[in-house]
Amino acid sequence: MLRFDRQLPAKVIKRVGQLRRLGARGLVHTAYVRVAAPAVYSLTDSGRALARKLHRQRVRGRSLASRLEFLRRRAAVELPKCRAGAGVRQEFRELGGFVQTLEAALDLKAAGCVVPSVLAVDWNYPAITSQSPSGVLFHELASHVREDAISQLEQAIASIHRAGYVLDQIGEGSVLFDRESGSPVVVDLSHAVPIAGVSRDMSVYLRDLDRLKLNKLFGMRLLTAPQLRTLLSPKAQISRDRAHGFTEVYAPVLLRDDIRWGKIWNTDLGTGRWNFIMKDHLPIPVGGSVLDLGSNNGFNPLQMLRAGAASAVGIEIQESAIEQANFLKAAYEWLDNRSYDFRSIHASQGDLPELGLPRFDVVTALCCLYYLDDADVRKLVHYIRTRTNVFVLQCNTDRLIDRRGDEERFRKASVEYAVEVLEQAGFTIRQIIAPPGYSRPLVIARA
Repeated sequence: MLRFDRQLPAKVIKRVGQLRRLGARGLVHTAYVRVAAPAVYSLTDSGRALARKLHRQRVRGRSLASRLEFLRRRAAVELPKCRAGAGVRQEFRELGGFVQTLEAALDLKAAGCVVPSVLAVDWNYPAITSQSPSGVLFHELASHVREDAISQLEQAIASIHRAGYVLDQIGEGSVLFDRESGSPVVVDLSHAVPIAGVSRDMSVYLRDLDRLKLNKLFGMRLLTAPQLRTLLSPKAQISRDRAHGFTEVYAPVLLRDDIRWGKIWNTDLGTGRWNFIMKDHLPIPVGGSVLDLGSNNGFNPLQMLRAGAASAVGIEIQESAIEQANFLKAAYEWLDNRSYDFRSIHASQGDLPELGLPRFDVVTALCCLYYLDDADVRKLVHYIRTRTNVFVLQCNTDRLIDRRGDEERFRKASVEYAVEVLEQAGFTIRQIIAPPGYSRPLVIARA
């Protein structure tokens, strides 16, 4: 006998509402992402390979005379005096290769990357004398040192990419390691190419070429687009071909058109929620700090960092969600080619007063505060009043959620309750954003 779901009409209306909130452009983009984007990105790799060759040619042929004159002036200031014959001398047959290598060596050293120092330059013959690197090849390291060496090399390559360069052609001899500590030095910069000015997709493609080679050479774990496209979950351990229906993604993520996790059309969570209500209304402290309660996989604080916040802390009670947050942080750092000051703390939001955290420019509690008891909610909001001047609450008026008959939780998730506890704690309600038909309104309060 078939059972009739009394809530089915309401559920259909809710889904239709979510699709309407996406709008025509959002629906078209979502359809493209779900159906075509991965294939489009993989098919255009051949075009990117051609663009890579053209980019290298442009870099080498770019006004050599002016670049050479600039390097002369720069070297006169930056290079130390050294004795003749000191270091390792590298001679060049082509002026373009000499200029490109010298630029890379000076730029990367100035950025603090682990590359040899330039000691002297022979402008007549073109040659570069660099500090003699000491170390051994990776396969010569003791097994107990290799894990540390891999971790340090991952950081070294990330720093080179963030300084605006790719190594382009890498072999095992391109990197030497300290025998005791595993500290790496990238000794071969003869093919290093600047990536300033290229598109984000091209930058990712060029950096991925380095990462793919290094992962193969040294067993590194650097993220790449081909790898990310195979993952069903941002936990990074489960791939689509062995998932067997696994869909553990609470907050859906659209990392790039060809890389997504979860139901990205859902405007209640993750990407859909951010695009529909968060990015236009959430007060983002440019250059400031953020605390996010009930942070889950860290999607919202990471978006705030990408939009200009300087640091963010997430409080989350589920360890699996923290694993996803750490993975997403690495994924966005890969995509944006920069580091983000974000960390998750394994704790309940109610434990905040015991954590000893500093003041924050903005504190957010997005669809989470109502899980605490009434007395704990009021106590926590009073404490937050001493930690920030801007507090953002997101309520949840969706009656389709199974609260197991807990009407008190529905009350605590309401806008009226949020306004009451905020004003009682000394906040002033500055704005309530409640789009028609949307069940997750924002309440923005200031001290």
